[in-house]
Amino acid sequence: MENKKINVQIIQPVVPRYRLPLFEALINDERLNVKIMAGMIESGGVRSVQPNISNIDLHHNMKVVLKKLFWQENLYLIPELTKGDVLVVNGNIKFLSNYPLIFRAKQKGISVVWWGHGWSSTTTKLSFFIRKYFMKFFADVLLLYTQKEKQMFLKEGFDEAKVFFMNNTIYNKDIKTIKENINQDELLSFKIQNNLENKKILLFVGRLRKTPSTNLGLVINALKSLDDDYRLVVIGEGEEKSNFIRLSKELDISNKILFLGAIYEEKELAPWFLIADCFVYPGAIGLSLLHSFSYGLPAVTNDSIAEHGPEVAALEDNVNGKYFKKNDEKSLIEAINAVTNNKDFFKKNALNTIKNDFSFDKTIQRVTDCILSASKIHREVKQ
Repeated sequence: MENKKINVQIIQPVVPRYRLPLFEALINDERLNVKIMAGMIESGGVRSVQPNISNIDLHHNMKVVLKKLFWQENLYLIPELTKGDVLVVNGNIKFLSNYPLIFRAKQKGISVVWWGHGWSSTTTKLSFFIRKYFMKFFADVLLLYTQKEKQMFLKEGFDEAKVFFMNNTIYNKDIKTIKENINQDELLSFKIQNNLENKKILLFVGRLRKTPSTNLGLVINALKSLDDDYRLVVIGEGEEKSNFIRLSKELDISNKILFLGAIYEEKELAPWFLIADCFVYPGAIGLSLLHSFSYGLPAVTNDSIAEHGPEVAALEDNVNGKYFKKNDEKSLIEAINAVTNNKDFFKKNALNTIKNDFSFDKTIQRVTDCILSASKIHREVKQ
């Protein structure tokens, strides 16, 4: 007898642009019936895209409770879920609205997948201890962001059969297509148009926020001491932008920096990644690291590993990028020079990192493997 499809309900704060391809792949998997519940905006200001997909319901916005806790409105366990089906919840212990769903799921024999960071840039020893306790008590299966986090949890005594990782990445198929359709003459013309011919280009892409700090001022200061042929391209908006512009004027290096504002479309971002020599992110780096690697662009970031997002696990020092001593301008300059002076070596390894460990196809496979394994915990297999 043919096994019935597995019903899967996924609870997320929002559906950001970078996550939509993953959800679409799960929805299109013939083994699964997937329903996603999320809101239009989360407390940090991240907004959902609005795809015309009936399987994605964006009517579940968050409310702040007691300043630090959250409640998603109108959540419910969909009636299709029965024994052996799967509930995937956002792995943030502050989302109080998850717990009634989890308790109801456990009563019905529905497997609970706890999907989230094992360690993030804001994690402390105390919050890690609390997170581990909640994971052990509430979850049947963990889906963590990176293989490094999985190893961390195995050392903490978690059952290997119930700990999965996705190696969180971006949808890099579009990037591959874009790269194949841009030739070197077009890139040279692009550099000339932007007065960047024969320049070494440092690229920063991200929100210019205060918390967690991007620490972009360190790069701006370093630019004063770097060789005159270096240029810095800054893509992003945020409350710190005016301060960075003011600093560049005070240092009299405004002519060495391009502040381009926010750019979201991949086709518009692509030329900047492709002409750059080094991706610089002196603050807490996350998914943007995989964005740069997808273009073969090596990265430089600070060596305070615990302060980064879990995606920093993809960076191998002296292989696909460099770490510098946090807040040390001299160390940053040395790292930038090391990467830009041996760009081909670092570029090759950055691309191999995506190909071997952080490709979108492999991420999809890992997530579906997690869901299928979770289903088997309670599902009755018919012969």
